Amino acid sequence: MQIRVVAVPSNLRGQVKVYAEYRIFSRLASLARQIGDVDVVVTDAALDAPASCAATANLGAAGRVTAKVQRRQPIEAIDGAATSLADLVARRLEQQTEEGVQRWSFKSKSF
Repeated sequence: MQIRVVAVPSNLRGQVKVYAEYRIFSRLASLARQIGDVDVVVTDAALDAPASCAATANLGAAGRVTAKVQRRQPIEAIDGAATSLADLVARRLEQQTEEGVQRWSFKSKSF
């Protein structure tokens, strides 16, 4: 699994980039073999908007899933997006497995 933090506000670049890579990896590590890559975009809070983190995982044949979370601080947004993305990835992969089992079951009944 490759994690790319493709956008981080310049005033937060160093620590936030490393933190985003760490949190995404730590939440997805158990599923890493089934994930091609993950793109992460982090924004800082503005006067009229909260900080946000959007993370998109490429699951190959299972498609792509995206989690987007807004919070008061970028670190909080990253934490939320990492947790949400892990849940979405697990559900998508589980759903694909169930569909594969159903297809196999339908085919096997014809024997």
